[in-house]
Amino acid sequence: MIDPSRPAPLRLVDASDGTWLLRVDGSGGPGRAPSTPELAGAVYVDEHAGEVLPFPELYGRRGPLRAVVPVEACDVGRLRDLVRQVGAKSLATIAAALYQVEKLYGARPPEPTASGVRRDLLTAGRPSSWESGVLLDLVWRVGPAVSRQRLDPELLEWGRVIFARWVRCPSGYVEVAGTLAAVLGPVVGESGEFSAVADGELVGDERLRGWACSRAGDGLDGWPRNG
Repeated sequence: MIDPSRPAPLRLVDASDGTWLLRVDGSGGPGRAPSTPELAGAVYVDEHAGEVLPFPELYGRRGPLRAVVPVEACDVGRLRDLVRQVGAKSLATIAAALYQVEKLYGARPPEPTASGVRRDLLTAGRPSSWESGVLLDLVWRVGPAVSRQRLDPELLEWGRVIFARWVRCPSGYVEVAGTLAAVLGPVVGESGEFSAVADGELVGDERLRGWACSRAGDGLDGWPRNG
């Protein structure tokens, strides 16, 4: 739910998992931060199609709307502890858990929109980011066919619960790809090896390695910011 008494969120997710970016007024002047409007006067731009709508019209046509919100530190801590415990099975298990969330809500392999950005439940927070592209490739390539021998039951169960809450909680949407990079990165950094979280063919995937290592220095309190 959106609180109309607060400043306008920088990103909104609509009922169809579309992403809307706040059009910020740059009239703050040289050296001054752009002003963030009150919600009633805010204007948003569709990241997929470029459509521009004032918030009241966006709310009426595409609601319910949810703000993209920071992840709870307890979720990151729990997942990171499990990844440390599970080790090399982590990425395959995470892919399977995310795929099960996709199927739970009836998702199909996402196709690019006119803008080239794929619209999907798992990437509605930042669909045009390179991290989101890597995540979708992982989920739809590995998730449907991964063998049971590569899965950890505890991480699979916890992952399903946490990931479903991130993307379907009425109070806000947690950006998945960047958040998971912040979960995985420090674990890879501690060992110095990508194989600390990956096995099989995943170890040699350079794009996947780049994503999993991209936030190796992140703690629990910095990602994702609402923007």
